[in-house]
Amino acid sequence: MTFLFVTLWLSVALLAGGHARTRGRHAWPWFVYTLVGGPIAIYLLVVWPPVNPAASPTPGSRDA
Repeated sequence: MTFLFVTLWLSVALLAGGHARTRGRHAWPWFVYTLVGGPIAIYLLVVWPPVNPAASPTPGSRDA
């Protein structure tokens, strides 16, 4: 039962990291936030507005 819980928790954290990228946020910190904070971190990720993509360029992009 513990293995199932840990696997589920890690899977949700991975999904939260992926969802963070779609909202203009960094995936790695949100993965860690979800590991530590669980449902609270996911709630904040969903409720907070997306980051303005013009304000934070993606890595590897070139400014004109």
